[in-house]
Amino acid sequence: MNNSTALESAGITVFTAWQTGEKTGDYVQMKEFITEGFIAFSHPLLGRHDGHSARETFLKLMDDRTLSPNELSFRSLRVTAQNNHIIFQFDSAGTVMNQAQPYDGFNLIALTFEAGVLTGFEEYFGFVYPQWFARG
Repeated sequence: MNNSTALESAGITVFTAWQTGEKTGDYVQMKEFITEGFIAFSHPLLGRHDGHSARETFLKLMDDRTLSPNELSFRSLRVTAQNNHIIFQFDSAGTVMNQAQPYDGFNLIALTFEAGVLTGFEEYFGFVYPQWFARG
């Protein structure tokens, strides 16, 4: 298996675990990829985090979503892999914030791997309600 194929395989495994969490609130498989080597996390509503903060922030996001799950379906998946990065572009629809808000938009998730280990997860979504940014 060449490096590009190995990267795609690892990326798809991680992305599938993320999809499961986003569809059902079950992030158990996804959490297995967030090891001590995980050092970069970025999210439109949570900002950019590096080092230990990246790992802790991402794990907390998944814990919060387990208690207040999204319920999303995914379509129009496009995958690009290069060097140690794999990018997933897709549309998703359903509800977010404990099924309180409808969502239908474009998403992008970029994963970074070093020596086969997930080290970064960056998420972008194209449509949000302005009140999601309100600090209370």
